[in-house]
Amino acid sequence: MNKKNMILVIFIILGFTMCLGCTESDTGSVNSVESEEMQTGVIKAEGIEGETQQTNQSSTLSSDAEWESSYRNGCFLLASDFESISNATDNNDYKSLENAGNKLEADALMKLEESQKYQLSSSSLFQYVKSEYESALLDFVQLGKYYSLASIKMQDGDVTGANVDLQTAQTYQNLAGEHMQNIVAYAPDTDLTDSTQTEKNSGVIATWSGSSIKDTETFHVDSNEWKISWNTEPGQYGAMNFQIYVYGSDGTLKGVAANVIGSNSDSTIMRGSGDYYLSINTAQPYEITIESLN
Repeated sequence: MNKKNMILVIFIILGFTMCLGCTESDTGSVNSVESEEMQTGVIKAEGIEGETQQTNQSSTLSSDAEWESSYRNGCFLLASDFESISNATDNNDYKSLENAGNKLEADALMKLEESQKYQLSSSSLFQYVKSEYESALLDFVQLGKYYSLASIKMQDGDVTGANVDLQTAQTYQNLAGEHMQNIVAYAPDTDLTDSTQTEKNSGVIATWSGSSIKDTETFHVDSNEWKISWNTEPGQYGAMNFQIYVYGSDGTLKGVAANVIGSNSDSTIMRGSGDYYLSINTAQPYEITIESLN
């Protein structure tokens, strides 16, 4: 699988994830009806054991939702990292390739450790997805490592050694691609060759990453509701403030999407179509994604 197709597959997966999320929400609605019936006396559960089971079920469902958010954020992160690798290799920029490889290795390892902390409910539709996703992350860790090693050797003039590492990287790239395609195959009616459908399903408008204060470029939102998602971790300076201010293109402050300190992964729903830009205030690493919701 080449690099451009890998990025495409990752974004197709994001669209698929949203569909699965809707399905699981429907299941949750059924559970809510059953819960209401229990409260009105149609179905009665008595004793501490019943209360414990209900509490455990709520905890598991919460973990499912949290894992889904982490998983989707991980896909955005992988797509961004892989695009950096693709651009560096296309331009024969070995220093950038070294940095991109290191970042992919670190991000994949971080997301793998994060995903492994979650225990999904036995009825979750994401059980298979989680297994394939974590297997892919293992391959992405090695993929980033060998791209970085190859770029270092290329900079040192060791072309033979670099080619060996590039071949190893390609092997891990193919393995990761197989796992990602397995996830895609799990989704009904998904066309791998339709990039327009991918963008429609994923609803992604823009993504950014960095570790310092910046204003983004202006972006346009067609939908009435849209979401700002972020993932941030303490960097070399430790836990710092992380703030996202949302401005209209005319410079009018529309809201504060995020105002946290240290590690955080969350999202905010904004309303109103139009042209906007973000003002990001932080000194720690972050990933931010804008998505259309309707």
